[in-house]
Amino acid sequence: MKNRTVLKCLAVFVCMLGVIFSLPVTASVATEPLEGEDFVKVSQNSHFELYVRPSTTEFMVKNLEDSSEWFSCIQNAQDDPYVGGIHKTEMQSLLSVVYYDSEGVMNTINSYASSVLNGDFVLERLKNGYRVTYSFDDGILKIPLEVTLSKDGLSVDVFTSELKSDEGYSISEISVMPFFASGAEGESGYIFVPDGCGGLISFDEDKTGIEEYSRRIYGADITNNSTQLSEINDRFPLTLPVFGIKRENSAMMCVISEGDSMASVNAYGAKNISAQNNVYASFALYSNMEYTFSSNSVMIFEKNSVKLCDISEKYYFLSRDDADYSGMASKLKELMIESGTLSKKEIEPAPYITLYGGIKTKSSFLGILVDSVIPLTTTGQVKEITDSAKENGIDSSIVNYVSWNLFELKGKSPTAFKINKKLVSGGISFKELMKSEDFTFVPTVSDVFSYTKAGNIISKFSSPASDIAGTALYKKKLSETTLQEYGERWFFLNKKYIIKNLNKLFGSAAESDSDYVGLSDVSSMLYEDFSKDTMKRYQMKDIVTERLADLSKEKKLVLDNPNYYALGYAQQLINIPMKTSGHLLIDKEVPFLQLVLNGCIRYASQPLNYENQSDIVLKLLETGSMPHVFMYYADESSVKNTEYSHLGSGDYKKNLKLLSNIYSELLEVYSRIDNAGMIMHKAVADDVYAVCYENGAVIYINYSADSFVTPSGNSVAAGEYLLEEAMR
Repeated sequence: MKNRTVLKCLAVFVCMLGVIFSLPVTASVATEPLEGEDFVKVSQNSHFELYVRPSTTEFMVKNLEDSSEWFSCIQNAQDDPYVGGIHKTEMQSLLSVVYYDSEGVMNTINSYASSVLNGDFVLERLKNGYRVTYSFDDGILKIPLEVTLSKDGLSVDVFTSELKSDEGYSISEISVMPFFASGAEGESGYIFVPDGCGGLISFDEDKTGIEEYSRRIYGADITNNSTQLSEINDRFPLTLPVFGIKRENSAMMCVISEGDSMASVNAYGAKNISAQNNVYASFALYSNMEYTFSSNSVMIFEKNSVKLCDISEKYYFLSRDDADYSGMASKLKELMIESGTLSKKEIEPAPYITLYGGIKTKSSFLGILVDSVIPLTTTGQVKEITDSAKENGIDSSIVNYVSWNLFELKGKSPTAFKINKKLVSGGISFKELMKSEDFTFVPTVSDVFSYTKAGNIISKFSSPASDIAGTALYKKKLSETTLQEYGERWFFLNKKYIIKNLNKLFGSAAESDSDYVGLSDVSSMLYEDFSKDTMKRYQMKDIVTERLADLSKEKKLVLDNPNYYALGYAQQLINIPMKTSGHLLIDKEVPFLQLVLNGCIRYASQPLNYENQSDIVLKLLETGSMPHVFMYYADESSVKNTEYSHLGSGDYKKNLKLLSNIYSELLEVYSRIDNAGMIMHKAVADDVYAVCYENGAVIYINYSADSFVTPSGNSVAAGEYLLEEAMR
């Protein structure tokens, strides 16, 4: 009996040892129950501590690196002199929700006012954090939220499969922790938004009366009837699913890892709705629209039975020298390298030339207007231009050949890698250009997801995407010069034809003789489709990435300012913006996107044809970009009084000289940097910036009207730059 007791004790002891040695690094701090008015520690590791206040469900993260504390909700929100109405309770909420009731009336509620104050929530401890399920307004909506700690940051998740709503209720939008990333009036710091190249919203600038910043990640959705043409034709979209904030000597960056295709980045300046400067993500779940027929209007809602992707945000905390936008970019690059999306490479400089093959226009035939193609640059003329480029000292150019595809120039969605015969001349075949050793030839296909009705007589009734009302979606294009609508109606492919046409086009491209394939809208456009087989934006993203992955195994892809999910399939990038959208809340433009990409992949600027000539070289050096111009062989008068008048100033002789001058100057600087990657960008004075490289080289960019003296004692004249090379 005694021996049996001893054996039992030994067995228990062994089991306990097994449990102890199997505990994860980020073990929860379990013992006390989740209840009370004070913050309770629920998880900790060597970097962070996570606390929750059970009575309110709010949390606090303590960064042990710098002792900074980040609260999910505003403490003492009631004392804010600027806040009122629903915003007062939003400041104390982890979730804000927009929904439509059974009468079609829109309601905005939040977790504090509609759940916490009623005590109508369930709080549960998790291994490394906690889970709270909010019941809103007597249970008409139920939404679960999980907050967990890991060794590198904080995860916040909403599992959409577990959302519950009463019949007839439709959740339109969820905003997650609208005041977690916030800084009060009077604090030092700024908000970072991934607008274009990257924008900063400074705390110390008066934002009174300036409207909220709210822009969709990956561009506007054409299925929303309130979407403006300017949003669809946006040259400065949000291509990265991130945002961040610097507050005093600490910083935090959020990466949206799931639900990014549904997300918008929103920001307020202090004194607009509160004393806080804040940034957060909202997620559009189910769509709705007001449909008008005759004199009657009715609200139409998407069915709640449609499957949604989950929402997942990961927050990274940065300290000391890393606590700024350069540190955020460095962290994002690190994450992308770890995931295999990017990899470090030695990048050789190269100039980029976009050549327009032809344009589609109307001409009269026997008194009837018919479509015709005006050649701008034929295959033989491509050879003439590239020969002339060499004479101008432009070697190793990347020739991005656009508007050449047979189907594209007929107004159809391209389904084959075939050139319009009108563009073949001078005894130079399309295949010869593809195989040229004098330059890199990139045949680029555009408008893959869109077409004009006139060009698709057979499939025009079966292929277009539809809005919730079942109406075929169409938009016109927007002139970059006049900002006016022009041309024919363009329709967009539904899910069935997206899959069908991509398979055909990519199959044809894979079999072509070209080493390179360029893609425009394929890697940068997402939308929803409510035709027979509903397609959410995340489903379109999955369709596109799957096919890009396959094609990238066969060809080297050159992508046009692609969205985050497509970056891993690109060999080169073109049309990467060096500016922001110019939203009034944005105080400074910073090369955040370029800091992420530099040293991993070569990227070219948007066309420089219309840029301020005095600042071109400075901006290229500040962003580490390759120069890029568009041109064509035909006379510039060819595009006048056509839908393509915005392509004026495309004369190839004039633009080759421009490119030659810019590239020769850049090449001298980039060669001295010796393939090192950009690691930091910072303001060192008003309108003066330092761009730092891995090897210790620094480029000083002086946009100011005064000279600047570097810490080494060198003078940088107004409107000039200076490279200080690393000590060897």
